[in-house]
Amino acid sequence: MKKKGIYLVGVLIVAVVVFRNCGSSDTPKDSLKEKEQIMEEESRYAEDIDEDEEEVVEERKEKKEKKKKEKKKEEKKEKKKKSSGVSDDFKKTLDEYEKYIDEYVEFMKDYNNNPSDLELLEDYGTMMEQYQKVADGMDELDNRDMTPEEEKYFIRVQERINKKLLEVSATLE
Repeated sequence: MKKKGIYLVGVLIVAVVVFRNCGSSDTPKDSLKEKEQIMEEESRYAEDIDEDEEEVVEERKEKKEKKKKEKKKEEKKEKKKKSSGVSDDFKKTLDEYEKYIDEYVEFMKDYNNNPSDLELLEDYGTMMEQYQKVADGMDELDNRDMTPEEEKYFIRVQERINKKLLEVSATLE
């Protein structure tokens, strides 16, 4: 890239000199001074171009390094997030699931006590809507990797849920 710039400047100098001398009535001495001035200006211009190119290349390098550092930082953050702790979203989803199961257990107890209660039919429709929301949240959990802490939390919640469902199933006729 640098060689191309210098080559281009050289071609420009030659072109300027050739075209300036065509039809010129200057004396050779004046012409020589003009040529030297032009060459000096072109040389300064070429140096400026080289400095600008170096600055651009340096800026690009700095941007790449900055992006690499940011990417590594994000990867570390993601790895740390995956390797430890229970994420807020994960806990919230499981807590909502357990809350739904608590409501379901209460519904089943009410149904068992009075199967002919028509209000329970309305409650059942609401329960199905809630179930769909909870199921969607649980599906999202199935599509991700759990940290060891999340796995433990999931198992504890599932154990509590199973215990509640076993208790209510034991009371059903």
